Amino acid sequence: MKAIGLMKILGTGLVIIAVAGSGVLAVDIDSRTQFDRQRYIDIDQIKSGMRGYGLTVFQGTRPERFEVVAVSVIRNTSHIGPKRGAILIRCKDKRFDLAKGVQGVSGSPVFFDGRMAGAMAFGWKNGEEPLYGVTPIREMLEVRHTGETGKRKTEGAVKFSFDPSLYRGLMRDVLLEPDQTQKLVQGWMPIRQSVQEREVATGLTALPLALTVSGINEQTAERLRKWIPSLSASMGTTSADITAEWTGKIELERGGTLTIPQIVGDFNLAVLGTVTEVVGDRVYGFGHAWNADGAALWPMGTGYVHTFVNLKTMSFKLGQPVEVVGTIQADEAAAVYGQVGAQPPMVPAHIEVEWSHLDRRENFKMRIAQNQRSDPLLAAIAGINAVLYRGGLPWDHTIRYQIEMRLEGIPPLSFENISSQSDVLDIIGDLIEPLGLILNNPWKEVKLTGMKMKAAISDEAGVARIKSAQLNQRIFQPGQTVIASLVLQPLRRPTCGVRIGLALPSDLPPGRYKINLGSDLNYRRALRDAQPHRYIAYDVDDIQRILQERLSLGRNGLYMTMLLPQKGLAIEQDELPFLPGSRSMLLNDKSRKTAITQFRPLLSNKIDTDYVIVGKQLFDIEVREKY
Repeated sequence: MKAIGLMKILGTGLVIIAVAGSGVLAVDIDSRTQFDRQRYIDIDQIKSGMRGYGLTVFQGTRPERFEVVAVSVIRNTSHIGPKRGAILIRCKDKRFDLAKGVQGVSGSPVFFDGRMAGAMAFGWKNGEEPLYGVTPIREMLEVRHTGETGKRKTEGAVKFSFDPSLYRGLMRDVLLEPDQTQKLVQGWMPIRQSVQEREVATGLTALPLALTVSGINEQTAERLRKWIPSLSASMGTTSADITAEWTGKIELERGGTLTIPQIVGDFNLAVLGTVTEVVGDRVYGFGHAWNADGAALWPMGTGYVHTFVNLKTMSFKLGQPVEVVGTIQADEAAAVYGQVGAQPPMVPAHIEVEWSHLDRRENFKMRIAQNQRSDPLLAAIAGINAVLYRGGLPWDHTIRYQIEMRLEGIPPLSFENISSQSDVLDIIGDLIEPLGLILNNPWKEVKLTGMKMKAAISDEAGVARIKSAQLNQRIFQPGQTVIASLVLQPLRRPTCGVRIGLALPSDLPPGRYKINLGSDLNYRRALRDAQPHRYIAYDVDDIQRILQERLSLGRNGLYMTMLLPQKGLAIEQDELPFLPGSRSMLLNDKSRKTAITQFRPLLSNKIDTDYVIVGKQLFDIEVREKY
């Protein structure tokens, strides 16, 4: 009978394994990091001139060996940070002589004396030789312990929220200014990397992870770069779809391809690097952070590499994700750490697009990595890539679309709208801006749990400006209806007439009033100016309510409004419409900390048209007492 006993000598890391009938075996293992000195070599043991080898995938799925030589050991540099070091190596392989620095080799394990030293992780942009920095494996193994403690197993990190002041006017013309959109999306590593690449031309820097795409066309990348200039130029790279061929046939292994899928399904987007170490179901990779989230819940997947694409600046692995097989649970300076089999949270997305002028219809199904900061951008990528599936929009075009964004713990944002002659910019704004504000609010964690979109595209312009307008009369009595007759001038089409009415209250005081006719933009401005208190958000429920109202104001609406004379005060969102002047002055004292705003009732009416309305008309009317 073979009995096995285990005794650890505390404080030394020496493990004594006693096996009956076979003597005693001593294995030197650090009890905190599981650093096995028979499996790994420490940075202090690396000497200049030592020869070793690395593993990475050059093509397909099989890791291949390449020779390396140790150049030196560096510590405490500005990029690596205090108490950290790196091993400088030079790759001795013709493939690296041609490629120099390569996006996607991050994590490739390097071995000396038959033991793993760490992962290729650093390089120099525009370098003329294949010189790399290697993150020591000891530092990478420490990441597992932070990834397996407490709430980190079930909750990802939320590191960004907008300032509460941004929620004080959610009927403004633009929800997020360009700099605010940049601030939101630059939390997504591919965009942050593209900014860093411009800023750091010659210094030691973490190797960018390859951004791999399949089924996402260059038209999508071009539109997104107009909206988000810092988006990496490599976004448009496409590759063949081999997912079905390799699903279930690739295991994560040393030197194998490691992906963090962002979109998977009918089209795919992922970052691609390399597996450094696998111990049971535990996986370590990259040798540096992916998104620097600390605690994380990113999808972890396998991948396929088509080839190295060699460039003068920095080459990259052309590849794509194959299958989600686990979850990245920790994302720190030295490595990402994941577990095979753990199911990551992902957002189902279903998009249906009809091209009425072509009599074609397509359905797209995918899943999006669930992350508050990146989901607005990923949802926009999914939506516009489906709309641009056929390669672009007609020169004259109109898009009618419906969008539903399901949210955890609050009602969904559900609306329909129309866009014409604006390419996909309206759709991008309707996805990125509301989602960005609600997912990154400062009050409560909210997650996107589902997305549906339907779009119908035609090859006709659907824009009409208000050419002229007139009222049925200019003098009214309380209770009468003001009728406006308008002539609309559609783009390159004959004019058409529409009528809209506004009933005056029976108790309307005599006086002069202004009638305002115009577009949804004009109506939003009227709402904002008349009743600003209704569009200040103090919590997540307020944000949802206001955004739902705003998104429901269709661009094809013709709006008619009139301000009423009664003035009131609102204490936050509680209205006090009829106050004596003295009390109104007292409450409106600026020294009070409670938000107090003035408001006026607004009469309004709306009719839907077949066009995106542009322009406005103003009229003065007089209301006289009934005879």
